[in-house]
Amino acid sequence: MLSEKLKLDDIDRQIISLVQENPSLTHTEIATRVQRSQPTIGMRIKKLEKSGILQFQPGINFKVVDLFLALV
Repeated sequence: MLSEKLKLDDIDRQIISLVQENPSLTHTEIATRVQRSQPTIGMRIKKLEKSGILQFQPGINFKVVDLFLALV
């Protein structure tokens, strides 16, 4: 896959931009914003993940869980 260049169109770029701004957006919310169907968005996100362009990582929102991080 590394030898192949993935061709990104405007829709892919819009999806990437939206996910960068707000990773918690649902496929339905993204679909509404880019005026495409939810299955189309799901397919494109899966393609972007498979190619390594989009990566999602779990994390902790310390403000929400009222935890503090200290460097000792």
